[in-house]
Amino acid sequence: MGRRIYAEIPLEELKVYIGAFRPRCDMCGARVTYANLGYARFGRRVELILCIECLKDYAEYIESGEGGRRF
Repeated sequence: MGRRIYAEIPLEELKVYIGAFRPRCDMCGARVTYANLGYARFGRRVELILCIECLKDYAEYIESGEGGRRF
């Protein structure tokens, strides 16, 4: 899984936001920094944020067929 960055805000603003609010990963609780940011969705607040390790684990879970099944 390569690193791909897609953001609707400037990366500098994202770095400031993460530094100011110091969010934690929603899956493992680790402190998320710009260096270990895997996924982030923002609304009026941080709606979902994952560190890179949890994002990898989640992607493996989906690819294995255990998650995301539609009947």
